[in-house]
Amino acid sequence: FDNIPLSFAGEGDYSGFTKLQVVIAVGEGDVYLLNKELLKGFASIEAFKPLDDEVAEGGALHGLFSEEEIAAGTFVAEDTDGEEHVYGVSAARLYGMLSQGVDTRDLYIACTSYSENTEYALKMIAWLGQQTKEERPAWLDELEQFTGENTDSADELPQIG
Repeated sequence: FDNIPLSFAGEGDYSGFTKLQVVIAVGEGDVYLLNKELLKGFASIEAFKPLDDEVAEGGALHGLFSEEEIAAGTFVAEDTDGEEHVYGVSAARLYGMLSQGVDTRDLYIACTSYSENTEYALKMIAWLGQQTKEERPAWLDELEQFTGENTDSADELPQIG
């Protein structure tokens, strides 16, 4: 496991994104958690393997992720065959990772196309799907109430003091 912090807020530090590009370019890592924008970008250069067969009946990931989680990571990648494929599965419900400091709400699990360990990479994705699946913490609902997109005004923020 290697965490590559990415921050695109404001101007300045793109070192995390540069590191991500380098590790993918040199073929390091087999399983990635990344946002949809990055997943689409790297899928368009065929850095991530389509998981269609893996999530289908008889595949290594069949039954581990819901249809919604699969559909969320399904799209047509630019500059590929023009077909819709499953390039990743939503990691939003992997609440067990919150205790590790990983907010998975907008992340996707993907497997690199260059992996020499595809069997074990898929086992890792399966393990993530099984072991980090926990009940949604109640505090997350409260947090989203005050910080989520549904907050229309500052009047909805909690009173302090």
